[in-house]
Amino acid sequence: MKPVVEGADRITEMFAKLPNEMQREMKSQMRKAAKPWLARLRSAIPQKEWKSLAKVSIRTWRKTFTSCLVGFFGPADVHFQWMKLYWDNYGTITRRDPDHRFDNPVKRSSRRRRNNVGQPANNYFEKAMDGASDDIADKTIRGLESYIDKI
Repeated sequence: MKPVVEGADRITEMFAKLPNEMQREMKSQMRKAAKPWLARLRSAIPQKEWKSLAKVSIRTWRKTFTSCLVGFFGPADVHFQWMKLYWDNYGTITRRDPDHRFDNPVKRSSRRRRNNVGQPANNYFEKAMDGASDDIADKTIRGLESYIDKI
């Protein structure tokens, strides 16, 4: 039996494909919104070899939640470069950034040292990314709204 409305099968097919297309468009909009922040982060990094570690990562969790991560990512062969970048940004030993929550906080014995030991925290990541999450979210929503208007 043919559908009563002409083109109903095409409309049904379009709505079936819409979640995948919306997911793809949302990832595209997130990546586009994060580009200026990625450039800002790369310009804040002091060492030339560390600039390639700053990237945008779009991840979907269980096909329900998509997140945009702007930060330092790299393959296993650059792990030591990543650690040097991390230490330069957040500091080491007793000169760690007090506002950052570390997985391994400074142990008591090192807090009683007589001198100020370690790399001081430079916090260029926090300075470069201040206000990024709200801006990326707003630009993504505006981009999706314009995409929906085109449909």
